[in-house]
Amino acid sequence: METKISIYRNNFLFYRIPSRNIVAVLTFAVFLSLTLVSWSVVRDLQERDANNRFDGRLADVVSQIQASFSNYDQVLKGALGHLLASEFVSRDEWRKYVGTLHLGDSYPAILGIGFAKHIRPDEMATHLASMRAEGFPAYRVWPETSREEYTSIVYLEPFSGKNMRALGYDMYSHPVRRAAMSRARDSGETTLSGKVRLVQETEADGQAGVLMYTPYYGPGKLPETLEQRRSSLVGYVYAPFRMDDFIGAVLRAELDDLDIKIFDTQSVAQDFLLFDSNRNPPVQASVPQFRKTITMPVYGQIWTIDATSRPRFEQAINSQEPLLILIGGILVSILTAVVSFMLAVNKEKVDAIKQANKELLSAIEDQQAVTVELSNSRLRTQRILESITDAFFTLDREWRFTYLNKEAETLLRRNRAALLGKNVCQEFKEAIDSTFDREFHRALYENASMTFEDFYSPLAKWFEVHVYPSEEGLAVYFRDITERKRSETEREKLYQEKLLLLESTGKGIYGIDLEGRCTFINSAAANMLGYPVSDLLGQHMHTLTHDRHADGSIYLVEQCAILQTLQTQQPSHADDDIFWRKDGKRLPVEFTSYPIIEDGKTTGTVVIFSDITQRKDAELARRVADARIREQASLLDKAKDAIIVRSINHRVQFWNQGAERLYGWTLEEVNDKSIENLLYDDSIAFHEAMQLVLRNDEWNGELTQRRKDGSTLITESHWTLVRNDKGQPQSILTINTDITQRKAAENEIHHLAFYDSLTQLPNRQLLLDRLQQALAASARNHNMGALLFIDLDNFKTLNDTLGHDIGDLLLQQAAPRLVSCVRESDTVARLGGDEFVIVLTGDLGLHSHEAVAQIKMVCERILAAFNEPFHLGAYEHHSTPSIGVALFNDQPTTLDELLKRADLAMYQAKASGRNTMCFFDPDMQEVVNVRVVLESDLRKGLEKSEFLLHYQPQVDSNGDVTGVEALVRWQHSRRGLLPPAEFIPHAEETGLIYPLGHWVLETACTQLSAWSARPETAQLNMAINVSPRQFRHPDFVEQVFSALDHTGANPRKLKLELTENLLVHNVEDIIAKMIILKTRGVGFALDDFGTGYSSLYYLKRLPLGWLKIDQSFIRDVLTDPHDATIVRAILVLAKSMGLSVIAEGVETNAQKSFLSQHGCDAYQGYLFSRPLTFEQFEVFYSRKDTALIES
Repeated sequence: METKISIYRNNFLFYRIPSRNIVAVLTFAVFLSLTLVSWSVVRDLQERDANNRFDGRLADVVSQIQASFSNYDQVLKGALGHLLASEFVSRDEWRKYVGTLHLGDSYPAILGIGFAKHIRPDEMATHLASMRAEGFPAYRVWPETSREEYTSIVYLEPFSGKNMRALGYDMYSHPVRRAAMSRARDSGETTLSGKVRLVQETEADGQAGVLMYTPYYGPGKLPETLEQRRSSLVGYVYAPFRMDDFIGAVLRAELDDLDIKIFDTQSVAQDFLLFDSNRNPPVQASVPQFRKTITMPVYGQIWTIDATSRPRFEQAINSQEPLLILIGGILVSILTAVVSFMLAVNKEKVDAIKQANKELLSAIEDQQAVTVELSNSRLRTQRILESITDAFFTLDREWRFTYLNKEAETLLRRNRAALLGKNVCQEFKEAIDSTFDREFHRALYENASMTFEDFYSPLAKWFEVHVYPSEEGLAVYFRDITERKRSETEREKLYQEKLLLLESTGKGIYGIDLEGRCTFINSAAANMLGYPVSDLLGQHMHTLTHDRHADGSIYLVEQCAILQTLQTQQPSHADDDIFWRKDGKRLPVEFTSYPIIEDGKTTGTVVIFSDITQRKDAELARRVADARIREQASLLDKAKDAIIVRSINHRVQFWNQGAERLYGWTLEEVNDKSIENLLYDDSIAFHEAMQLVLRNDEWNGELTQRRKDGSTLITESHWTLVRNDKGQPQSILTINTDITQRKAAENEIHHLAFYDSLTQLPNRQLLLDRLQQALAASARNHNMGALLFIDLDNFKTLNDTLGHDIGDLLLQQAAPRLVSCVRESDTVARLGGDEFVIVLTGDLGLHSHEAVAQIKMVCERILAAFNEPFHLGAYEHHSTPSIGVALFNDQPTTLDELLKRADLAMYQAKASGRNTMCFFDPDMQEVVNVRVVLESDLRKGLEKSEFLLHYQPQVDSNGDVTGVEALVRWQHSRRGLLPPAEFIPHAEETGLIYPLGHWVLETACTQLSAWSARPETAQLNMAINVSPRQFRHPDFVEQVFSALDHTGANPRKLKLELTENLLVHNVEDIIAKMIILKTRGVGFALDDFGTGYSSLYYLKRLPLGWLKIDQSFIRDVLTDPHDATIVRAILVLAKSMGLSVIAEGVETNAQKSFLSQHGCDAYQGYLFSRPLTFEQFEVFYSRKDTALIES
């Protein structure tokens, strides 16, 4: 007992501390605590500020990207608006529009702006023909595989360099592109694609790319339903982006402070990496202080942005302020403690404790010591259970909790003190009848341990559970495996996606292990090899498919490039090898093998191969063809055309006699010379053609070349690429045909068709085209425009008094004066007689009052110009103009309506005293009201059958009647018999030409059938005028066939007369319709030939039988040398094309004699008969009596 007491006293004395020490320590502790609190607060504020600044920089990144894409979206919407503003946008118009955007300066990340046309399979042939006719003879839609629908890049500007590779590419062939395009089509909104490799890229300079798509459904408003949007789709306006260029331009400033990685989708796997600003980090790069990963939506895509701080950003935010506060506070605390200690030394010492406890408690009994030991043992066990990472609890046999460790409390999200003694089934009722419940009971009643995994929905977690029975109840260990399950699900999903990808590609793909045995294979590979998939798995692929060369010799394992990949860990490629099929046949293949590397070790090889049978067959055919060309080279020397063979670097190798005649050089003079230097001034056109022939193996087109004497010529050239036995380009065979005269004739006809021969100003046809463009531009830009209708006052008097020659001189001198009064962008045209029209476009302003001011200035210049006298030969003449003005803007109006308004205003100017101008007044609209009445009368006339046909005979050179032209007349209820000129134009405008034309067709076929039934009239042909609008009707062909079928008319006696205006638009569709009708026997004549525009290229493709010379040329053919020249040219052209010619409007024998001398085949006009009713024609034909002409 004495020993214990001394120990107690010693401990007590140990805790007696001098008060002066306590004061110093407490002082130091208080000041140090204040220091630490200050340091912690400042440090936390600094960290919060740094994090805020980092988040701010990252927010700038997101906003910059979104703003940039928003700008690019507006660019695409602008291009879409350009399409919507016109029924057709030509390639040249697209190029000019994109040129105004200055992409290189304003939008450097955009490679170009393009249009991809949507094509259905039944439209493919027409589309290919149209593109090839446009000047791309080797054009194709690629890749060439069979699909339910296609797209093709038809416009992409700037169309140069890498962008030329994209022409014809079908973006629907690529799953990632098609997914984005489908979203755009279905939503009507702009969308962004996932990560792709742009077709412009090469292996050397490739970088990730994305594409932006805006759907185009044609003119009009956006279709409302999904079905309408899918059926109305015309194509896509799109733009390709190179991600390195795009992000580098957008985030130029941000990339100084941050390293940015951008991933497509929410995964940060390397396969989805779009951009990495730190592709080549330093070897000893420091760990960044800040890092954050966020996702952002981008036009239908989800991008993941992984940002880390760079040293520059970290240096800018680092501050020494917290450290200075900590050091200063510690120094102050020490100083204060020293001062306190010195003050306490002088105080009186505290008295010792007066009296210690006299006795210690009695010794603890031995049993108490044992109890303490047991308690300590239990505490150690509990301490172990509390420290393990698994959750643990125990249940007694009444299913009551007897113990739970801390991890169990955490996972179950319940306080363990509240659970102890409670029944597990009552506390976790959702587990009743679950796997947990069943397995717990099994463990208890079968006295066996159980292990299982299950999902517990109330906690939304997966658990791995181990249950152990005992006499007391159950001991349960469990852990949270939710993340593991999620990883397994993701791996399974990724595996299924890869499996789907393997099956979706057209290439054969299989994998082998280190022993060369097949571990996986897709169905495409199995099908190409002729095996079921199950027969290949586990087999040695080299032994099965790759053990022999093409000649049957053994293919040693050591020589196999696929197996060598396992050794070298490098990809290997063979562009021409052999696999052996199950049936013993050879399968020519091109393959690439890639090593499969896991944890730095090669575990196998994946092989991707393609069947190149077609390529091999094509190479064989090409070699045979090349050999045939070489064998027949001697025959080429006798050809009429220039035939030249040159090397791949343009050196002349063969030069036939046709080339000597065409160019003037002999073979000795040009042998081994550069053909580019010899023949071509336009090196750009030459090299573009060269690129196309190297890509497509052939090229067709027109080129301007030069002869030895320095003169130029235009040739139609066909280039064919000749390859050697290895398929490598060797030489180019060129066939050149001189088309200089033909082009000159086309240009002359074009000039005659579009320009007035007297004044050289645009004629009505060209004026209408320019006016249509002006209306479209006004609607697109919301600017004002104006049409000026100008008539020369008293011109008829001048003609009547001084003669037409003097009148022509006045018109010739008036034209340049009018041109001098307007800008180059404006159009001055002559309608005919003394009528001129000016179209003012450009910047006339957005409002009518602005435009009126500028127009008045133009009119004043015109009036002033005409105040100067005209010197007409020996005469000095003063002439004044009357000017009518009609304004137009973005409000819809027709060309004819605008001309009529200006015409009305011009007559108002004449009524106001001439030599003045007048703007169109809505009060003049009264004239238009007449047209409304006419439309109503037309409808009633069709309902009441007021229309009838007259027939004008057509005779041959012998004067025999060979047929008639059916001409419609209107027996108006009030106005009497009206000629076509009174109502046909209005029927065209209102669409009534459809029912009227159908009636004419039915009636004419009925009459033709009746005449065919009578022997005396069976040989008569029936000609019917068909308007362009009627012919373009989708059901026109069916209407003709229907009329022929139910009237019984002979289609070979039916001739449809079409005007040249029909050939301005959609020529391919027109040709297709004509060919269908021609196969049935229906004939065609081109009416009013020479008054419109006909390309000789299309003219030779039309299935025509006749050309019909317009009566405007016949009328003055004997007095006007221009008309005589045109008529002779038409007759010569027709003969060269194997066509017959009929002249209309023949009124005198002199006219007939002129036409007959120059080879005209048939005639029609008042010289033979005016148009006759059916009864009158019957009498005329039976008597052959021309006296009826006078009646």
